[in-house]
Amino acid sequence: MYGKTFMGIFRSTFLIGPDANLLKVWKKVTPDEAGTDILSALEAG
Repeated sequence: MYGKTFMGIFRSTFLIGPDANLLKVWKKVTPDEAGTDILSALEAG
């Protein structure tokens, strides 16, 4: 934009367990794929 480069928007998703620990991190997530990735991680335990 006006000759400047920028990074844009990056989405990230964090899966936090019931004990408030970080279980998994997904970086550069697309909205179309995020739901299935999260569900498969939850089912895997």
